[in-house]
Order: sequence, then C-alpha cells, then structure tokens
Amino acid sequence: MLTNRFGPAAAILAGLIAVTLCARALPVKPMSAQAFGAAPAASSFSASQAMANVEALAQSPRPIASAANTEAREYLLARLRALGLDPQVQRATVQRNVVDRYGHAHVTLAVVNNVLVHLPGTAPGYARQGAVLLATRYDSGAQSVGASAAAPAAALLESLRVLRAGPPLNLDLICLFADGEQIGDFGSRGFAEQHPWARQVGVVLKFDSHASRGPVLLTDTSGASGEALRAWAEAAPRPLGSSFMRSVVGLGPMPLSIGPLGGLGVAGLQFANVEGNTGRSGALDTVGRLDIDTVQDMGDTMLATVRRFAEAPIAAGAERVYFNLPGVGLVHYPVTMVWPLTRLACLMFAALACLTWRRERVMPATVAAGAAAYGAIAALMALAAWILWQIAPLILPVQPDYAPLRLGSGVGEGWYLLGFVALASGVFILLRRAIAARVGASGAALGALFCMLVLLVVVSAWQLAASYILVWPLMAAMAAFATRYAPGAQQLGKHYQLAVRLAGLLPGAILAVPLLRHLYTVFTPEYLMLPIAVLAMLLALGTTLLTLLRRRYVVRVLAAASLGCMAMAGTARPYGDAPPPKPNRLVYYTDTGSADAWWLLPPGRLDGWSKRFFPDALAPRVPSEVLGVDARETWIARAPRHQVDFPRMLVTSYRNDNRERHIGLLLQSKSAAPSIEVRLQGAGTNRVTLGDRVLSDARTVSWGLTMYGMRDESLNFKFDIDTGPIVRFKVEEKIQGLPAVGADDAPGTIPLTATTIVADSLRFD
Repeated sequence: MLTNRFGPAAAILAGLIAVTLCARALPVKPMSAQAFGAAPAASSFSASQAMANVEALAQSPRPIASAANTEAREYLLARLRALGLDPQVQRATVQRNVVDRYGHAHVTLAVVNNVLVHLPGTAPGYARQGAVLLATRYDSGAQSVGASAAAPAAALLESLRVLRAGPPLNLDLICLFADGEQIGDFGSRGFAEQHPWARQVGVVLKFDSHASRGPVLLTDTSGASGEALRAWAEAAPRPLGSSFMRSVVGLGPMPLSIGPLGGLGVAGLQFANVEGNTGRSGALDTVGRLDIDTVQDMGDTMLATVRRFAEAPIAAGAERVYFNLPGVGLVHYPVTMVWPLTRLACLMFAALACLTWRRERVMPATVAAGAAAYGAIAALMALAAWILWQIAPLILPVQPDYAPLRLGSGVGEGWYLLGFVALASGVFILLRRAIAARVGASGAALGALFCMLVLLVVVSAWQLAASYILVWPLMAAMAAFATRYAPGAQQLGKHYQLAVRLAGLLPGAILAVPLLRHLYTVFTPEYLMLPIAVLAMLLALGTTLLTLLRRRYVVRVLAAASLGCMAMAGTARPYGDAPPPKPNRLVYYTDTGSADAWWLLPPGRLDGWSKRFFPDALAPRVPSEVLGVDARETWIARAPRHQVDFPRMLVTSYRNDNRERHIGLLLQSKSAAPSIEVRLQGAGTNRVTLGDRVLSDARTVSWGLTMYGMRDESLNFKFDIDTGPIVRFKVEEKIQGLPAVGADDAPGTIPLTATTIVADSLRFD
C-alpha cells in the first residue's frame, strides 16, 4: 500500500527531473523580421546579422599565426572601420613557462595580434577612470572552423553597431578581440601585461563559447563583489550561473575561466554557453549547428550588461558564493559564511546521530559501515556508467563512423543523460536495499548523510564557492530525517512522511539537477565521473525517501528505461543524410637527416581516400624510425619527396668548460611556419635565452619550446646546458596543408586541417 501511495509522487518527481534534464534551456522566441533577412533595427541586437559575421569568420580554421587568422583579423578591422570606429592592432610577444615537479620544462612563446577599440565615455569626473573592458577572442583551434568560438566576436561586432546607434555610455568602453586564446589565453595575457589601456580598466566582462547552443551562463568571476553580482542580476535578461561551475570548470576540457584578465585587480565576470559540446577536436563546431537563439541570448546579455556596468564605477570585492534559486533569483553571500554553515551542518549531524542512538540504538560502528558501503556504491555507479559508455556506440543504428562524436557532443544528449541517470539510479537502489538489510534503514540513511558531510568538509576546504551544492541540501535532508522523531509524527500518516521527505530532497533537486545537465555536457566524455558524482550525491541525500521504495519492479523499470533512452538517442539523425566534415588528420613528415618522407595518420579505420596513402599497411605501428621508440602507434607509409623549405640551423658559438656546454644557435624558418617546436634531448638546461629575452634560468631535466608567429625572423638562442655524451637539438615546423597537390582535399573533411611537418636536427657528441 505504501508503495502505491508513493508511486504518483515519485512519478511527479521523476518527471520534473526528466524535464529539467531534457528541456531546452532557451525558450522558443518568435523571430522578428530581421531574422529573415530584413535590415536590422538600429536599437536592437540582430542575431541574423551576427550570424553573418560568424559565417565570415568561420570559413576555415584560424589558429594563431595562420593565413586564415590574418584574414579573420582583417575582416574585424574592416567591419569596425565601417562602423566609424578607429581600431588598433596590438602586436605583442607573450611567454608562458611550465615546469612540472620533476623538472621537465616547456616554454611557449607566441606573437599575438589583438584587435582593440576604445569608445570614450561622457560622464565628467570618472569617464576615464575605471573603463569597462569587453573581451572576446577571434582565433580557433587548428582542427575546427570554430563557429562557436566566433560567436562572441560576432556578437561584439553587432553590439557595437547597436551601441553606436544609441546614446553614449557614461564610462569608457574598451573592446578586446584577443588572438591566441586557443593555445592558453595568450592574447588576454598580452593585453593585461603589456598594453597601457589595461591600467584604465575598472571592470572586466569576458564572453566566450565552446559549445553550439544553450543559454549564456556566468561561469567564472574574479573580485566580483556583491555590488557587481547584483548589477549583473538586475541587467541580464536571464541571469544564470553558479559558483559551483566556476569551481569545477577548470577541471575539464573547456577553458571557461576569466584567465589573465583576472589579474588586473578589478571586478571581472566571465560568460559562456556550455550546451551542445562540439566534440573532442571541435569537428562539430560548424555554423550549421550553432543555435541562433544562443547568439541572440549572447547579444542581449552583452548589451544589457555593458550598459549597466558603464553607468558608474563598480569596485572589486571579496569572492562570493552565488547560485540561482527558482522563484527567488540570484542568491549570493560572502565566502566567509562557508565555514560557519559547514560547522552548523556538522552540529546538526551530531545531534541527529545522538537522537537516533537514543531512539533506535543506532551505533557509530553501524553508521561507519553504512558510510563505507555508500562509498562503494558511488564507485559501482561510476563503473556502471563507464560500461554503458563503452557499449553505447554498439546500439547506434546510423552513421557508425561518427559514434564517438555523437556521445557527449550534443547529439541526443538528453536521452543519453537520462540513460545514465536511470542506470545509476537502479544500481543505487538495488545496492541500498542490501545495505539497509544489513545495517538497518536508519543506519543506512545516516551512513549516506555522513558521506555527504565528509564531502562537504573537503569541498569547504578545497573549493569554497562550490560548498552550497552540499550544505543546503544536506541540512534539509537531515532536518527531514529528524522529523520522524518529532512528537506525534507517527500519527500523522504516511502522506505526511512522504511530503516531509520530498521536501527534504527538494533543495538538492533544485540545486543539483540543473548542474547535472551542464556537467554532463561540459565534462563528457573525458570526465564522465563528475556528473555521476553529482548524481550519486543527489541519490545519497534522498536515501531517507528511498526507504519508502520497496517494490523490486522499480529497478527493472529503471534498467529498461536506461536501455530505451540509449536506443532513442541512437535513432537521432542530427546530421541529416550527410555527416559533418571531419578534420583531415593526415600528416606529411620529412626531415633533412634522411632522404625519406612519410605519411602519418592516427589509428582508426582507413576509408577509401586514406587507403591510397597506406596501400600496404596492415595495421598501425610505432614509427620508431621517424618519431622514436616512445611514439604512439600510428599508420605510417613512405611518401614521395616534395619540394619543401627546411629550417635554417647554424651553430654560432660553442664552448665546453667541463661543467656545462655553452651553445649559440641561429634558427630561421624559410617557410614562415606558423608553429615551430624546439626540443633539447640528452641534457638538461641551466639557462636559455633568445636574444635579450630569458626563456628559462633554472635547472631543468628536459626542455622544450613552442613558438607561434615568428615568421621568418632570425632567432638567436644561447643554451647553457649540462655536459653529456650526446646532445641533440630537434626542430619541427608545422604548416597547415600538404605539399602534394590534391592530397589535402579529402572528401568530407574540414579544409586546412592536414599538416606538413618539416624537421631538422643538430647533434653534439
């Protein structure tokens, strides 16, 4: 009888969760006439005009220092001048050093070309003190046309058109179209460290995108005071975001952080959309998959936020915890409240443990056993999700070559997520019954809550801004559990118990379920365990509610639902009859040390086009004769020699004083290669300089350098390295395209994604 009473409530709760996970985050809005080709209104943002800018920018990959990158920059300059603006190009050399704990060092040196625009404010007194910096980027990865990456830049162009047509702003507005962001925020770093306008900035608004759809979220902050958060919440059409995403987004593949601009010491907010993952290499990041509603939302948010923050200066402040609460709006409080709330949760658990010991004699050892069991359940849930991930491509009935791209790339993602949720929930309920049978229902519930309490303490110490996702649901769950011991509670009936336990789970569902979808989109497939961890947390918080779930058919229904969801996801045909273009991963490799050239291709099935380059290859192998014994397996075959320009390498000085070697080296790219890699093999370094620039001045075990945009400059290196029997300098130039005519026009591939690598080396015995 109890299960029958529980059934409708459970169905309602499950339906709400399913709708939250699967529903499109952007509402369907009627398109205005301008979306169908009419002239855009002067006072409103036109998504169709912005999409035209996206199409112009995203014709081909535009990585830093490439010809397509230059074309994109010229397009931006032309559009800005057409608006009556006076843009400038900041050319800066930016350096970043990374040294791991073992002393392996890698230096990245890049010449960036940032596009900047300055719109003076009109308010007296502070017009030029505390300018608003509106930052985007215009480059892309080397394997993708980067439509979503172009969307913020396109939205900024359109926003500038609207701003120019409207009344002037009070504060100065500085617009930054950053270059080199794909390789590690180099354009932002160059502006923050070297441009004089950086000292005028009073607030940073950065817009980014690594996904094809979804609403614009606040994904990161720096020095965002309560005043800054309130200003954003008041101005944005739909202020969405949470400090939880800010805390965990750096763990995943999307660099959705405010980056070097956060070092300006002012209030900074980073915005991005995260739904509709574009695949591991960005192959799905096409103009056709970019949602026009997302572009509209980005433009509306950009305009409203800029206008609000340009009214008057907003000072930076201490970081805050913030999240959206339905019906309330943005909730935020200082991070100094995190530990008091955590201590309160610990006191509540201690009181609850004492209460259960007095009423039911639940011993601490029983709670510990329940907690250990729940840790094992979480691990088994992750294992079940991983197994489902492995078998999912086997049930996809269409376009099997694109099965790896489909998973976690916005293709049927709602169905995939529901499949994972159903499977993990079934595993959780099944194993929870075994725990409850062994330690009792109260012991099992307290064990789960104790696991969440330990996790809360860890999160509060490690990621303060993410603590809200645990502390409020945990306190609500403990309060709901404690009501069972309230005087007269047993006489109020089963419906009262059900209502109270649903109320105890409601804060967790409100806060965690929306994040579950975002985490799945951002972190799948590389970091599938993060969304599973949030789901495990939500189920553990609802363990007292699950004590009412006694029928065994529930697990069977969840298992069937999981398979059904995966099957539904597999029937989706988002690409139509023609699959999206893939990156051409073919590599032409040649070096001066041999008379050979090679075709290289990562492992995978050879199609009809690629098979002609590897006619006699039976399987991928380690190309030890080309890349060394430490290389990964790849398809390899000899290639004809084509006319290529090898790098110029000259030894300008050499001295060995028995303690270290001092080597001068001149390097010049005859082909003006966009990317050059230098690796020192056989010795560590003590100091390396390039002209007057110090690349590294500490002892390293190994040393490497990647350079972008050096063109055909003469690069004079000086190395102070350890003595050793053999020292080798290896240089590789990477160039877009292939030297063989017709070799890089593979059908169904993204243009300019094949690569030519020209190598040279010097050896000192």
